[in-house]
Amino acid sequence: MRSLRSRPAYLLIGVLLLGTGSAGLLLIGALLDGLLVRPPAAGLVFPHLPLTSGRLGLSTYTRARDQVPSFSAVAAYDGGAGVELAAGERKERTQVQGISPGYFSLLGAAPVRGRLLEESDDRAEAEPVAVLREDLLRRLQLEPGASVLINSHPFRVVGSVATRFAGLDRQAWPSVWIPLRATSLYQPSQVFTREGTVWLTLAARLAPAATPERALEELRRFDRRIELTTFTGLRFRYDVRARTLLLLGGALSALFLLALCNLFLLTLLRAFTRRRDVALRFALGARESDVAAWFWGELGVVVALGLAFGYSAARALLSQLGRVSETSVLVRAVSLDLRSVAPVVAVCVGAIWCLWRVARAQLQGNDLHTLLAEGAAVSSRHTLTRTLLAVQLALAALLLSLSLASWSALRAHREEASRFPTGRVLLLDADVRLLGWREPERAAAFYERVIAALRGVPGVLGCAAASLSPLVGTGSGTVHLPEDQQKEALWTLYGFVSPDYFTTLGSHFEQGRPFLAEEQRQKAEVAVINQAMAEALWPSSSPIGKSFVSWPGPRFSVVGVVDHTLSQALGSERKPQFYLPLTLDPQPRMTFLVQVERDSAQLRQALTRQLSSWWPLPEPPSWRSLDDQVEYSQRDLSAAVRVLFGVALFSAAVSALGLYFFSSFSAALALKEAALRLALGATWHALARRQIQLYAPTAVLGLSLGGLLVWGTRPVFHWLEVPTEAPSLQHLILALAPLAVITLLGLAAPIWRLRRLDVCRTLSLD
Repeated sequence: MRSLRSRPAYLLIGVLLLGTGSAGLLLIGALLDGLLVRPPAAGLVFPHLPLTSGRLGLSTYTRARDQVPSFSAVAAYDGGAGVELAAGERKERTQVQGISPGYFSLLGAAPVRGRLLEESDDRAEAEPVAVLREDLLRRLQLEPGASVLINSHPFRVVGSVATRFAGLDRQAWPSVWIPLRATSLYQPSQVFTREGTVWLTLAARLAPAATPERALEELRRFDRRIELTTFTGLRFRYDVRARTLLLLGGALSALFLLALCNLFLLTLLRAFTRRRDVALRFALGARESDVAAWFWGELGVVVALGLAFGYSAARALLSQLGRVSETSVLVRAVSLDLRSVAPVVAVCVGAIWCLWRVARAQLQGNDLHTLLAEGAAVSSRHTLTRTLLAVQLALAALLLSLSLASWSALRAHREEASRFPTGRVLLLDADVRLLGWREPERAAAFYERVIAALRGVPGVLGCAAASLSPLVGTGSGTVHLPEDQQKEALWTLYGFVSPDYFTTLGSHFEQGRPFLAEEQRQKAEVAVINQAMAEALWPSSSPIGKSFVSWPGPRFSVVGVVDHTLSQALGSERKPQFYLPLTLDPQPRMTFLVQVERDSAQLRQALTRQLSSWWPLPEPPSWRSLDDQVEYSQRDLSAAVRVLFGVALFSAAVSALGLYFFSSFSAALALKEAALRLALGATWHALARRQIQLYAPTAVLGLSLGGLLVWGTRPVFHWLEVPTEAPSLQHLILALAPLAVITLLGLAAPIWRLRRLDVCRTLSLD
């Protein structure tokens, strides 16, 4: 501690470097472990269809449960939904999820109070029941047996599970669980009868003597498309947020490695400058173990304080994320425990051991007389330090290129959205089940009246309704051509829309036309498809007038081909999609789209007043702009870009710091040699040229290695399928430019010192 106190800069810089790098790595490691890696229970496998975001139909669940001997238990759950839960005067907006009766037993969950769901609760004639999370049950001041209203439908609470119960859906984090048969309050009732509808995720436990290969063989007896994966595989494949976290984890790992490289470099330089001190200790009788203990003590203090600082910062960041509404759901299953902390500590201990091995070779066999007399010129034995500088520059180039590529992707997505009148389109979500309505005809008439009423508001240019909210989600199913039923069906997205949907959203038709009002009234079996579906089914001919079958539905005739409607995520690969008239199947939950001359608070109030006359509940739904929807759809990418830019800027600063210290160190060691050369007639220009020749290869190596790293990581982006793009040559050039400037400034530091060198004073020093 005394030796560190004599040189506090090394202690401060080491703690800050290691603390900042470890904080980011600890946080991202805990997030990845809690959300992606750590399974909810041991021995689980997940049957899934690759083309349906991993979901399966109800019939597949019953077959897997009854006809697969390799499974000792099977459970299913849906995607859930946001609902309003009321208990007397107390109301709360929360997430509900439909589950099969064996869901809790599959995960080994036990009731805190009351009981959990049973087989009898999932029958059509059974009383609607619900299981609540314990903290929600306490907030509502309820006991098992109490009645609650979920979207105005009565349910009886039968029990509760632990507050920390994460379940299988860690993205939604539901607080209420109900039987699958009761999900009709937020799912269309047809999900129980329509064979082609996929809406469930399956989880199964293998029997003691079963293997995954055997289970997959049994599953494919009734559906050859099914695949089998683990919890991690399912989350990684179908959750873009998980893959984005993995990308951020790689960036923060690079930052942590860069911080270690800088600490390694600073420690080696510090050890080299203290060689005389070490030789003096050996001359006075010190043993190698004494010097090792001294060295390990200094480095151990730096690492211990750095990791403590990093752990505290990671906990503070995790706590802050828990307070933010957008991220609070994500971090509930995350904790900084031994599992997430141990790898970082192990890497640091391994780095210290490697550092000691290198420093030991440098400190051993120091002869005091030789050291006191040597000029201490920098020689080839400092190849390691120059290599560390090159690695730092390479990592900084990679992180800067990655951040620039992510920013370019975000800008491209916003430019894609700018093709539509996002600032002049207002959205409103309405669910008629909140009104207690279940009849499709009544819902369809309600939608028509609301559209007609909203069109009459001054300042409204157009109004439409759709079963899909822009950029959020839509239905999915299979289609095939009537004349080619033996061919494998094409998986597509679909939605139900009113005739003015495409005009209101500003979509462009490549061929054909939108729906007609008469087709809407007559429930004509016509469809508008997107360009991706046209290319998949009719690659060499026009699809107008041709038909396709949506199994097990009727045959639809194509009347139009649209290029893009903002119904899919920005920047994602265009998937086949078709649109049907709203009256064919009125959905209980709809999104109204209103195109206005200019968005204003007064216009929104006028729209709300007009809607209030048709919405009997005290509080009508609230309006939002399509701009808000675009921002919402890009929130994950925007957050990732901000983190990447912060990491990249910090990495550039760390690289600059390493270059500065190394340049200052090399200049200090070369002063006496430079003074001798000047005394013998050399010019400082020659000395500067020699200095550049000595260290320029290090800079070139670092920048070149950075380019190779960037180019080598390009396939990773295609593999991850994240909503960003791989760094291009342009991004690499833009990243290398500031690093080249930093490198030149670092090389100029010793040259400036040589320019002001006092030869007589330097040579007179002992």
